[in-house]
Amino acid sequence: MPSHPSRADYIHYMADFFEFGLGHEQPSIKLLDIGTGQCRWFSSLVSKADNVKPAKKLIRKLGAVDIREIEMKQGNKVTRVLAWTFI
Repeated sequence: MPSHPSRADYIHYMADFFEFGLGHEQPSIKLLDIGTGQCRWFSSLVSKADNVKPAKKLIRKLGAVDIREIEMKQGNKVTRVLAWTFI
């Protein structure tokens, strides 16, 4: 990862990291940038429950100090948002 990445660089880096780290040909994790230039929290929408544990492991490997999982339910569908910070 570049030493001073732009938000776009970071989003592309994380998408590649998850794609290759989880071993998917087509990643099922989408990244959304909601930062304001001084982003303290990063987030990712994870639709498959099987991807939550490996994603958390990869995020910890990057050095995150806090990772939170938020479940969102609509009818029978459950999606999760992973949020993490490095500070």
